[in-house]
Amino acid sequence: MELAWAFQRQRYLERSLFDLKLALGYASKRMAKYVLQIRPLEEGGYLATSPVLQGFLVQAETVEKVLQLAPGVAQALVEAMRDKGVAPAEALQTVEAPFHVEVLLPL
Repeated sequence: MELAWAFQRQRYLERSLFDLKLALGYASKRMAKYVLQIRPLEEGGYLATSPVLQGFLVQAETVEKVLQLAPGVAQALVEAMRDKGVAPAEALQTVEAPFHVEVLLPL
């Protein structure tokens, strides 16, 4: 049991480091931040919504997977809004490097 937990934690930390390197690669691009609300589902897995991005939904088996999928879903949603002539939510805050990121760490 301890070995499985240690492996999962190691994998999560490696993924977080990858995400951080990816974020640093975007340092020259314009970025926006948004809030996610992630809640467990009765049938298992997790569902993420955003009070800032209307229509944003991500469902996955783990919180880590939700966090992995969220940026791509948000970007596709914002691009679709712009294509339809709908301005993205004013609550989207533009941010510039250096980025300040909160990281979830399973305990």
